[in-house]
Amino acid sequence: MKLRTQFKKDPENYFHGGVHEIYRLVQVKTRKEVIREKILNFVIASARNHHFPSYDEICQTLHINLNVYFPSIVEVYKRAEINYPHIVKRKAKKPMRTRAEGREAIKRYLLDKMEKGVYPLMCEIENDVRVKFYSYFQSLRDAYAYANIKRE
Repeated sequence: MKLRTQFKKDPENYFHGGVHEIYRLVQVKTRKEVIREKILNFVIASARNHHFPSYDEICQTLHINLNVYFPSIVEVYKRAEINYPHIVKRKAKKPMRTRAEGREAIKRYLLDKMEKGVYPLMCEIENDVRVKFYSYFQSLRDAYAYANIKRE
């Protein structure tokens, strides 16, 4: 660092917080703080023009890696006090099924399909019941046996 080479002293011997404490005492912003302000100003200026820059656009325009300064693009918009337009509110997840509940759900699905004369495949079961098949059965044959269905 320049302080070490210029003064031939280690700043950490005098300031326990190191260089960051020196910057804070002198009231000078660190490089990271300056770039954070630059990012926020860019986002605020763009939002005034009804343009909400994406992660890639911020990185390309300012020639920086945004992850170094903010954990995510959502955090940038929060600090700029702008509603992030790309947030999709997710539905609440269903609680995890127990093994017995999952097996029963698959059994009911198989019996419903068998009434229609259809032998569903494993991928159809996973998509329609929304479960990981192998978490409940070892094979499709085991699932049919559990549901008391004889496959022809």
